[in-house]
Amino acid sequence: MSTNVAILSLSGADALEYIPEVAKLHVEVFRDFPYLYDRDPKFEARLLSMFFANAESPFFALAFDDKNLVGASTARSLCNRLVTDGVESMFRANGYDPEEICYLADSVLLPAYRGSGLGRKFFQLREEHAVENGYRRCCFCAVQRDDHHPQRPAEYHPLDKLWGSLGYLEHPELEVEFTWKDIDQPAATAKRMRYWIKNLPLGTSTSK
Repeated sequence: MSTNVAILSLSGADALEYIPEVAKLHVEVFRDFPYLYDRDPKFEARLLSMFFANAESPFFALAFDDKNLVGASTARSLCNRLVTDGVESMFRANGYDPEEICYLADSVLLPAYRGSGLGRKFFQLREEHAVENGYRRCCFCAVQRDDHHPQRPAEYHPLDKLWGSLGYLEHPELEVEFTWKDIDQPAATAKRMRYWIKNLPLGTSTSK
């Protein structure tokens, strides 16, 4: 791994220009356990474009080694006026205001660059973006896989301890199902996604 990794932070339309590159990285990294994600990069780019279209406070943190994208981390408001997946209503039913929550959508990093602090940096940058934009909380969701899943590598270690060390709390009551095709399956199936939440310090910026 090169030591010349630079992180580019982008928001709004500037961030969305990188969707095709981010989509390719998603498909490459998410093929591994626990996501086992089987999707075409062009289709993934269309999904990301839809997900971030007209989103409030879109933010990308992109890690480049020279000109090669080796990591990407994204965020946006939890509110999504174009997608009705039940997430907002679930949060409201559990006493949260989605307007106050910044959703940390995805974070991917090529294996050679893991363990270098980039993952923590991605969290830091997205949280700073959230505070600057007046959000009171950050959240993300993670897939729930069986401990004895046949595709689980012997050396696999969940990231729960890392997330806890960063101040995130797991919320078993906040679960939804997302659907995609696993690399070892003939068709798409529903996956349980569980949310983690962190309360943010009150920042000095805009209006939430």
